Amino acid sequence: MRYHISGIRALSLVATLCVAAPTHAVAQSAQAFSIQGSGLYIGFGGSAYSEMSSGAGFEGQLRYTSGAMSIGAGYQYTRHTMEGEEGHMNNSGAFIEPRYVFSTSSPTLAPYLSARLGLLRMSGIMPESSNGGTVNLGGGVLARLTSRANLDFGATYGYTRFSGGIAGSGSDLVLRAGLAIGLGG
Repeated sequence: MRYHISGIRALSLVATLCVAAPTHAVAQSAQAFSIQGSGLYIGFGGSAYSEMSSGAGFEGQLRYTSGAMSIGAGYQYTRHTMEGEEGHMNNSGAFIEPRYVFSTSSPTLAPYLSARLGLLRMSGIMPESSNGGTVNLGGGVLARLTSRANLDFGATYGYTRFSGGIAGSGSDLVLRAGLAIGLGG
C-alpha cells in the first residue's frame, strides 16, 4: 500500500481546492454533452503490481448528462516504472463511467458518486503485454466555473485482473483533476 499517504495528501488538496472554488454560478451543467480532459495519478497494490511504481498520466472523455445521472466514455493513459528495470510501462485503455450527482444548497459545488469499468493494456519494457479488466468505485466534487465549464476533482478505488506478461490481480487508487466543457446550446 505504497500509495496510502500520497493518496491522503492528494485528497486533502482536492478538498482545499473545492472550498476555494468561485461562488457565483449553479453547480450543475446545463449542457447534455460535454468533453473532459483530466490529469491522473494512480497508485497500485496487489500481486499484479508488486514491482510497479505509482504513475501519472491523463484521460479524455465524452459525457452525456440527463438530470442527476450521466455516463462518460473515454480513454486513459498512465506511465510507470518497474523496480530494478530500465524504461517504463504504459497502462492504457478504454472505459465507461456512470455518475450520479447530488443536489446541494451550494451554487458552485456538487458531490457525486461514480463507477468505472475499463479494459486496460499494460505494455512497455516487458517482453509480453498484458490485458485486463478493471472495476472502480468512488466519487468526487464538481466545482462550477462558468455556465459551460466545471472543474472535476475525484478519486476511485478499484480492482484489476491482468493476464499475459503481468498476470494476477491488484488494486488501484486513482486521483483525478480535470476540466469539463459543455457542448452545444
